[in-house]
Amino acid sequence: MELDIARHPEGGLISDFRLFLITATAASIAGALLISTFQRYFSRAVEHFQANRSLPRLLLHIFSRGGINYMRDGARVPSRQNISQLANGAGVSGTVIALNIFAMAIWTVGVFASLYAGYLKPDLRVTCANLSSVINGFATVVLAVVIDPQVSVMTDDVIEGRISENSFRRAITTLAGARVIGTLCAQVILVPAALVIVRVAELI
Repeated sequence: MELDIARHPEGGLISDFRLFLITATAASIAGALLISTFQRYFSRAVEHFQANRSLPRLLLHIFSRGGINYMRDGARVPSRQNISQLANGAGVSGTVIALNIFAMAIWTVGVFASLYAGYLKPDLRVTCANLSSVINGFATVVLAVVIDPQVSVMTDDVIEGRISENSFRRAITTLAGARVIGTLCAQVILVPAALVIVRVAELI
């Protein structure tokens, strides 16, 4: 970035940051596709730990022939039913979905927007860079206060039979999709967020 500031090329870092955001979207999609596979892995790990009460033995089991075979056999492509059943409802409120998209967009764009703000205002780039922690902290608070408790409560509700597993699956699918949408929204707010950071840095 220091070289770009010195050269100040046309377009600057914006194309690089947009490429990074595309990568974040791709990673979010990959993570969503791996949910069903890792759900099986973690379920098996919990069962093994409950039976043996030993983390070292669990780690050894993971790298044993049986553990490797289970990892191979447990890999699954998500069922199409996970998407088609969304026609019966999202499983979570529209407010939670919107907040999840908003928080993920802010969380995804925070570092890139602060770096781009430093590029736009080189004399305040250190201040702009330090503001990324404030932005990411705000997004983390939204996720921790609004989203995570919702998922935790729904997990308890499934265990106690107050809601169905299908409803819980719909909620997880919806929230995973909201995360992907959030990373796409980060593309839209990258420049506006950078301009806001520049303005805040000037006021500080």
